[in-house]
Amino acid sequence: MRSILVPTDGSRYSIKAAKYAAKLAGELGARVSILHVSEYHPRVKARGLVEEEEKEAAQILSETKKVFDEANVTAEVMKLEFGHPADIICKAAEKRGFDLIVMGEKGAHEIGRFMLGSVADRVAHHASCPVLIVR
Repeated sequence: MRSILVPTDGSRYSIKAAKYAAKLAGELGARVSILHVSEYHPRVKARGLVEEEEKEAAQILSETKKVFDEANVTAEVMKLEFGHPADIICKAAEKRGFDLIVMGEKGAHEIGRFMLGSVADRVAHHASCPVLIVR
């Protein structure tokens, strides 16, 4: 296991997954990449909304990176991507050849759900590599 993708939306579930990934990466000596996906599409939304989304994404990525910094694990922050989160996560994992995806069971918009979050479920079923879902 040499490379781990950690998708984040800033939710408590994704931060918990980041902590788990940091521990795992530290033990395995794996490299980590952090990804945030926005469902806003820059060609469809007003520029002001896109700029606001970019600022929010920068904060989410920064907070997630802190988890790795505190664990003394080097983590690459990938550029903000726009699109359907599950599709972008799966494409990034395949394109960059990640060995593992570590993500939270639910996202920021799925807090009240009782079942596995739709993004995590879709990634688990469509990713080209193993997916570890943290509860």
